[in-house]
Amino acid sequence: MAFEIHAYCLMSNHVHLLLEKQLGDISIIMKRLLTKYAMYFNRQYDRCGTLISNRYKSIPVEVDEYFIPLVSYIHQNPVRAGLVKKLEEYSFSSFIDYVRGGGLTDTDFTLNLLGKNEWLRLHQVIQNDTIDTVDKMKLSEEEIRRKILQYTGGRDPHEIISWSK
Repeated sequence: MAFEIHAYCLMSNHVHLLLEKQLGDISIIMKRLLTKYAMYFNRQYDRCGTLISNRYKSIPVEVDEYFIPLVSYIHQNPVRAGLVKKLEEYSFSSFIDYVRGGGLTDTDFTLNLLGKNEWLRLHQVIQNDTIDTVDKMKLSEEEIRRKILQYTGGRDPHEIISWSK
């Protein structure tokens, strides 16, 4: 069972997790993760019984364009819910891991995609819409090729390598 956490946000009635599964079945990963968290929470607050009543919902992220907006969407949950005015005021989110470093989150992958300044800029825009998971299936090689050509204006791959992030 190997996985990395790219983003999380613990809310009072639900949890958002963006995991990258390396080895193992996602259902086993989630069962162990949620069981361990419930045990910790029950010990911490001197309680017993179930903590999470519903089964988790799993949606694969198979399109790169979906990854960064999803990280931002997860972090912005407390602002959209009216719990805080600024993302950095909410301590039960991986946003702080990205800003200050450390924590549970693998921030390197995400920050290497954009760079920290661009990542912070994207998080300053509060998204009020929900993340649509329809049509987020894997793209064919031809669709990827067309998107690259469209984005780069048909430029040579060797030229693209020299571009900044």
